[in-house]
Amino acid sequence: MDRQTLLSILQDAPGVTVDGDAVSADAERGLNLYVGQPGQAMVIRDVADMKLADDYVSASTRDGKATFYVACDEIHALSTVPPKDKSERRAGFA
Repeated sequence: MDRQTLLSILQDAPGVTVDGDAVSADAERGLNLYVGQPGQAMVIRDVADMKLADDYVSASTRDGKATFYVACDEIHALSTVPPKDKSERRAGFA
């Protein structure tokens, strides 16, 4: 997708804050990027921060173990994951 489309989606995504070229995801939410072609994509899970350049994105994972550099036109989707509802837990089950 092009940079402007990606930026528009990120601005509308719940739990995502866009400040100029800097993007951050709330600590309680997960942000996932789908890179490649539909049906043959790699998922970059649990993205904490992103920086948008003119034709690529750098995405850092929440655990700090990796930063991915991806061309904007290779990103075809993103998803946000709502916070886990801990009230659904039952005694004796994790």
